[in-house]
Amino acid sequence: MIPAKNIEFEKIFNLYRKKKFSEAKSKCERFIAKNKDNVLANQLLAKIEIAVGNISKAISILNLSLMTSPQNIDLLIDLGNAHKELNNFQESFECYHNVTKIDPLNLIAYHNCANLLFKLGSYNKAIDLYSKAYHIDNNHVKSLIGVARAYEALEDYSMAISIYENIVDKFIDSETALLNLGNLYRKINKHDKALRIAEEAVIKFPNNINCLSLRGVIQKELGMLPAALVDFKKMKEISPDSDLANNNIAMTLLMMGDYQNGWPLFEARWNLEEGRKKKYISSKPVWNGQKTCNLLVWAEQGIGDQVMYSSILSDASASVDNLFVLVDKRLKELFARSFDSKIKFIETREEAEKTGYDFQLPMASLAKFFRNSEKNFHREQSSYLLADPLKVSQLRLMLTKNEDEKKLIGVSWKSVNPKNGLKRGVSLIDFLEKINEPGIQFVNLQYGDITADLIELNKNSQIKLISLEEIDNFHNIDGLAALIMACDEVISIDNSTVHLSGALGKNTKVLLQSSADWRWQQYRADTPWYPSMQLIRDAII
Repeated sequence: MIPAKNIEFEKIFNLYRKKKFSEAKSKCERFIAKNKDNVLANQLLAKIEIAVGNISKAISILNLSLMTSPQNIDLLIDLGNAHKELNNFQESFECYHNVTKIDPLNLIAYHNCANLLFKLGSYNKAIDLYSKAYHIDNNHVKSLIGVARAYEALEDYSMAISIYENIVDKFIDSETALLNLGNLYRKINKHDKALRIAEEAVIKFPNNINCLSLRGVIQKELGMLPAALVDFKKMKEISPDSDLANNNIAMTLLMMGDYQNGWPLFEARWNLEEGRKKKYISSKPVWNGQKTCNLLVWAEQGIGDQVMYSSILSDASASVDNLFVLVDKRLKELFARSFDSKIKFIETREEAEKTGYDFQLPMASLAKFFRNSEKNFHREQSSYLLADPLKVSQLRLMLTKNEDEKKLIGVSWKSVNPKNGLKRGVSLIDFLEKINEPGIQFVNLQYGDITADLIELNKNSQIKLISLEEIDNFHNIDGLAALIMACDEVISIDNSTVHLSGALGKNTKVLLQSSADWRWQQYRADTPWYPSMQLIRDAII
């Protein structure tokens, strides 16, 4: 974008490339004062504003420039990018679409439109536009990868795999395709194939930390923990400041029960993209064990993690003057009943900011202060959550009506976790047939939309599953807690229900597949988090 023979502008552009944005901005503004209609200078100023986070200012600059140069493709694309930063997806799409009207063979515009449609969940339309971009340039690997990702999102895994494999065969620089293919095989529980792909990726790109991470994660999920640690430590050698490496090492050490060394490295999660999205932004400092203070602890994960880490709240409360805990509103009633009144549970950021807290900390980070050894877990305490006893009695009566002699088994068979829920979930019919015995009555503890599961069960099986319409298992967590306590036992896959059941002290059997989560460690049939819980490994349903 540097105009020929303009030394002054070239110097400003070089400042921008060197990320000296403040100096570049002031000089660019002076340049524009003398060259008001210089489109390239205005475009550069907009780029600088975007770089420093002034997206709205950049949009204003680009709109003014387009008034004098409405057919300028570069301005339209930059404006589309700026709107996308503010999640103005409709405006962004219109900018890119206008480019395709001006230049029907503009690869970038079609690709960007496809990315927006993918983000909005319009996967079939995204496939059409990714395909148009690829047909414009058959060497544009990103568009072909986009097609594969869209088929993966549509759960057409065979098509996605076929396209990824085609990319790997056709293009030398196929790192992203290899990584996506390996992760897709992980997603559908084909770990042997995933490991083969990861091996190929490491051979092709031996110093690429993402390839090493993929192989290490797959090895960890296959129980090959020492081999996984080797890959993760090699990542750290290649990139000493890699938060991905530190997070991977943390997960592996925690899976091995090395809490003392695992928890400090676990803090690296906040520098990863997923962690940054969940972080509570506060002007107050992070708590580091100070005794005389008011502490705000905030939930960072889903219901299951909030339940698990809430087991540390009493330890934290004993260490500070006042403890405020920001949790999912569905847990507030249950937590308030279960913990000392000294702990104040709140459900909104507005409430949190009114508490006058001195320090703040994410809930999982409490573990590095109070769970550095298995000796720190309160194994003598079978439960720490308390369901409403009256509601438990009422539900028990409803469930045992005409079924007095049967054992009530609460069941759950799905997870809605976006990262690995697919790997954990099982068929309801297969699940119930596997655990069915004489004298048992199954009770539905599953949350979410299970209409199709129930229709299939009623159509193809004689096994009865009681579902109480009075309890919304997703929104009414306090009711779900009472329903769990009304049962004699709980059998479930790894999801938030088992955390709730374990925290209530209910006898709970968790069916774990080979690639179990780090918190269940390796080889164990028990867990220090929940004394009443039994872990059943490699459960094939």
